[in-house]
Amino acid sequence: MESMFAEMPLALFTTFSSIGAGSFVALAAVAFAAKLDDTGAAKLDRLSIIPFLVACVGFACAFFHLATPLNAFGVFSGVGSSPLSNEIVAGVVFMVAAAVYVALALAGKLSGGLRRVLLVVCAVLAVVFSLFMGAAYMMFTIPSWNTWATPAQMLGFALLGGAMLVGVLVAASDVRDAVLASGAKRALLALGGAGALLAVAALAVFLTSANALPSVWADTSALVPSVLPYAVAAAVLLVLGAMLLAGVLAKKPAVLLSGAGVASVAVGILVARLAFYAVQISAGI
Repeated sequence: MESMFAEMPLALFTTFSSIGAGSFVALAAVAFAAKLDDTGAAKLDRLSIIPFLVACVGFACAFFHLATPLNAFGVFSGVGSSPLSNEIVAGVVFMVAAAVYVALALAGKLSGGLRRVLLVVCAVLAVVFSLFMGAAYMMFTIPSWNTWATPAQMLGFALLGGAMLVGVLVAASDVRDAVLASGAKRALLALGGAGALLAVAALAVFLTSANALPSVWADTSALVPSVLPYAVAAAVLLVLGAMLLAGVLAKKPAVLLSGAGVASVAVGILVARLAFYAVQISAGI
């Protein structure tokens, strides 16, 4: 259980980075479904600075995991052979694309065609990045993590977290009525619901698989049940977050409702990540 809180910097990295990355998937869904005029689209563009900054916070948290931050540059030497290197490269590529989009958005330089192309690129890179965040933990030396459920969790977190953050931003913006009167509302609800379902299901599969490991790895009969309360709490918070997203998009949200929605999703993801790190059953045990 000590490993759970020892990995707090990485837990925060994967929490904030997944929400920030997933927001660009949600922004793309809104932009394509809402069919806003140039003025409305420009207002939506400017909202992208918030999820970009959230992703930046995630990357900043990752540096606290390093004893020597300058060693971070050495991770690029393992591209193609190291899952960790692949994750960082995927993250950097996504952040560069997102930075270009945000810079052009704030400068008011995005046209209809360029906006759509950049949003599609950012959305695809966000999905790739979220999957690589999970794949970085798939290693034979830690059989409890070496399952498809690991990257599936991260994709679920990204979809739900992104839908919630963008939903709150849109609901509080000048383009709220135009967006929510279109198919964009259904798109955000679909992303949030799919994300919550995928995250909770993958978390359940992950714990079930870990609990079924042979006792030669570790005393799984005691380890997995010990983190079960955290996993249940995370699942409840994630489902609650999806329900609060529906409330945020149903009417003009109060600050309390919006804050509760974002907090429920963010804390749910963080608790799920801590539960994940606690189930670190390695071949060396």
